[in-house]
Amino acid sequence: MTGFLARLGDLRAMLADRIGAAWLVVMHYHAVQARGGHGPIELCDGGAALARIDRITVRGGRTRIDGVQIAPEIRFATERDHALVRRDDAQGGRFSVDIEGALRLRWATGRSARMHAIPLAGPFGRVRNASRTSRRLAAFAWGARADLARYALRGDPAAGQRLEHALLPRPAPSPLRRVEASLFEPAPLPPRAPVDIVLPVHDALSDLRHCLAALAPTLGPGDRVIAIDDASTDPEVLVVLRDWVARVPGAVLLENATNLGFVGSVNRALGMRRGDVVLLNSDAVVPEGWLDRIMAPFADGPDIASVTPLSNDAEIGSVPVICRPRRLAPGEAAAIDATLANLDWRQTLSPAPTGVGFCMALSGRWLDRAGAFDPAFGPGYGEEVDWCRRTAAMGAAHILHGGLFVEHRSGRSFGEARPALIAEGNRMIARRYPGYDRMVMRFIEDDPGAVPRLIAGVALAGQGNGPLDLFLAHDWGGGANDWLMDEVRGAVDARGAALVLRAQPRENVLAAELYSAEGRVAALVPLGALKALLAPVARRCVVYSSLVGAHDPLAAMRALLGAIHPGDRVEAVFHDYFPLCPSYNLLGHDGRFCDLPAPASCEACYRRLSAPEWVVPSNNAAWRDGWHAFMSRADAITVFAPSGKRLVTRVWPELAPRIAIQPHRLLATPERLSPPGGGGTVVGVLGNIGYPKGAAVIRDLAAHSGPDFRIVVIGKLAPGYSDPRLIVHGPYLRSEIAALGRRYGVTCWLIPSIWPETFSFALHEALATGLEVFGYDMGGQGDALRAAPNGHVVAPGTRLDPSTFDVTPALSR
Repeated sequence: MTGFLARLGDLRAMLADRIGAAWLVVMHYHAVQARGGHGPIELCDGGAALARIDRITVRGGRTRIDGVQIAPEIRFATERDHALVRRDDAQGGRFSVDIEGALRLRWATGRSARMHAIPLAGPFGRVRNASRTSRRLAAFAWGARADLARYALRGDPAAGQRLEHALLPRPAPSPLRRVEASLFEPAPLPPRAPVDIVLPVHDALSDLRHCLAALAPTLGPGDRVIAIDDASTDPEVLVVLRDWVARVPGAVLLENATNLGFVGSVNRALGMRRGDVVLLNSDAVVPEGWLDRIMAPFADGPDIASVTPLSNDAEIGSVPVICRPRRLAPGEAAAIDATLANLDWRQTLSPAPTGVGFCMALSGRWLDRAGAFDPAFGPGYGEEVDWCRRTAAMGAAHILHGGLFVEHRSGRSFGEARPALIAEGNRMIARRYPGYDRMVMRFIEDDPGAVPRLIAGVALAGQGNGPLDLFLAHDWGGGANDWLMDEVRGAVDARGAALVLRAQPRENVLAAELYSAEGRVAALVPLGALKALLAPVARRCVVYSSLVGAHDPLAAMRALLGAIHPGDRVEAVFHDYFPLCPSYNLLGHDGRFCDLPAPASCEACYRRLSAPEWVVPSNNAAWRDGWHAFMSRADAITVFAPSGKRLVTRVWPELAPRIAIQPHRLLATPERLSPPGGGGTVVGVLGNIGYPKGAAVIRDLAAHSGPDFRIVVIGKLAPGYSDPRLIVHGPYLRSEIAALGRRYGVTCWLIPSIWPETFSFALHEALATGLEVFGYDMGGQGDALRAAPNGHVVAPGTRLDPSTFDVTPALSR
């Protein structure tokens, strides 16, 4: 009777988990299907205005919030994520945040614990979203009824996986743009006609001085600056402008008797233009040769109406991350532009939904056709978008120029009025062009300017306060990726940026991901272009994590060795044993741990390995020689357990002095558990279990299941190894380990890996609960189990049965 009640309790827990998991999937599906968008909304607390949201956009399971912030800090939270937004005075409080989740949005000030709800759609929108979800779920349930029955009644993990993938297909990320090697071969610029530079000015004297000092030496024969003082309140501004105009040939100064606003001032100057024009803000600092480059695209086609360069603060033209402003230190703008100026400028161009008015070349032909800016935009903000959308409707194209970088000090002449001006401009644009927000969102998602943005970002990172951390990593997730992202966050906090080069399965390319405080930008980099991409970075710290999954790992290593400088620091971290054998977990052709036998035996096994997914040489000696070229260059080599050092030095004994044993720190430490009384043995298996992680061991052990012996997999089990006597919980969070252990009545843990783990987070998390933990005596798991008071080792190859988990002296470490 006791056994029956225990099984009944397990069945109830299992059904509760599956119903809960199904509900989460349904809610996630509903979020992904949800669509919406509205604004403006005033955020107030106790009568005080704290922020104004200009637009909320819900799409693809994510929520984007654009607005103007008054409070120092505002927290936004959805059902899946949260974000803290700090007011940026340089932006006049303007912010844009994109977070996962699309069902519920709440906000609070940084000091308050009280959250306020914000509707993500109106009543009709909510009804439409719910109706859409219900119809599609009903159709799905009927079509997938067989898998639904298998999962609900038998817990078939393969059926559950098929249901999850069918119902929630992971949207394929926008394919990464590719850095072509030819991009780094400069192309000649076409000749250009003289240009009028329209320079509206209102106060902001310090910015004006920088602007004028940079502008004067860049002017060519016939170029003309039309400066307009829009009734500045600082009398020194007019003094500086008059003096500068008197010294610069051809320069003209217009002095407004009263303040006409940005649009009125610009339109007054446009009335004097001779042809093509560049609109330049007085808080922009231009580099050498900028006019030739910004005007070059006009020579390629009469349909081009505007050209906008990249900048540190230019919305869709921002570097290093799109729509994320960044303040620059002295010298950083020049370093970025020097890199972009040496690119093939035609390959850096991308079509854009609008130009950005801080520095924007305007075609005289299109000014003739469409006229000047609409006076309705008065003081400014939105006028360039309106002009671009009007001309686009007439067939014009607008270009983002990735071969030019212009520093932007951002809107100081508008002062405290800036947030209100932005909000009003956005409202006018939304009324005139209802589809414009969606167009911009698609542009941001696709980011056609990602390649020059990445190149500019790498050049910027090269100006940091230390060597740039450059990591070589696989794209397979897991503990190695958890470690990597923790290292990346530390590097960004300490030195401002980190670059990750990820293995790719096709072609000889790596995915270059640049991380900074602003976010991430990425593109594919052919191995032949790696040296050119890294050229602006004077100092690097290269850290090898893993290249498992690379199309040709040795070619990637050779390319990297050719790109690093003699003084660069090089480190290797062994998250697997890929440098020792293409079978990176050291499982031989027979599927068992080989323990790195003598070279002749290794060669015999190497020839019998299943064909890997990557390019390998014909013999293992050549494989190891290729990796040794990198390892011998390493200043430091890190392994995570004594067994790791033993295995590496068995192949390369001369590297022993450089190898340090440094275990990982746990990313989260579970609560301690006490074994439940009665109910027999419940073996908890922690982690996602495939063949190397012991899936066959679990399947065979399941044959011994009964009233007094049960197995619970907290994680996923690979398809093909399921058994109806197993309880498979599915995905979990590290913070849930203790609670799940209690729920299932786990009395001990098993880490069934059959390969020598370099380090097992799951093992150390299991040990941290205080329950007894069992595993095979090999690799990092054997080292950790023998060292722990609650660890127990089993001889490799031993077939496990219930007696294995009796804690007796025979199983002591």
